[in-house]
Amino acid sequence: MTVKQQISAYAQWKKGNCYDLEDEQLTALYLDLSTDRFFVQWYSNFLFDEGNYIKAVNTIEKNKEIMRTPNLCIILGKSYLHLKDLKKAEDALIAAVNMVPNRFIPRLHLMMFYREIGELTKCVQVAQSIISLPIKIQSDEVNFVKREAKKILKTNLLNYYTND
Repeated sequence: MTVKQQISAYAQWKKGNCYDLEDEQLTALYLDLSTDRFFVQWYSNFLFDEGNYIKAVNTIEKNKEIMRTPNLCIILGKSYLHLKDLKKAEDALIAAVNMVPNRFIPRLHLMMFYREIGELTKCVQVAQSIISLPIKIQSDEVNFVKREAKKILKTNLLNYYTND
């Protein structure tokens, strides 16, 4: 890729028009912007959305020592889940929760992970931690996460009493 093409690709990414870029252009752009935290996060998310889980994992793993964020850990965990590596998926999602313990979204992803793999005891534990987590700033996002946790707890109690 020429310098002119790289500049054009970078400009497209900055404008949000990068979904039209070819894979070769995105790869070259990644090589140039591999230290740009925002680009790496966007690129990893893009790869995940495209179903390219192996490349998403490789991109994040390659950069996780210098730019570890909860969002990247969530993408990593979800990618590992798709690749059926449950231990690494769990580790990445727990890391996302532990990075910023007062955030709700990483806990939501961990709770949903446990539900998806059938670890209901752990799912309920995370749901309870969400319910007991104090709200620092009220938002629709927090309300949504709390509602999802309540659904998990209610469903689990219904299953408990109907399976006796």
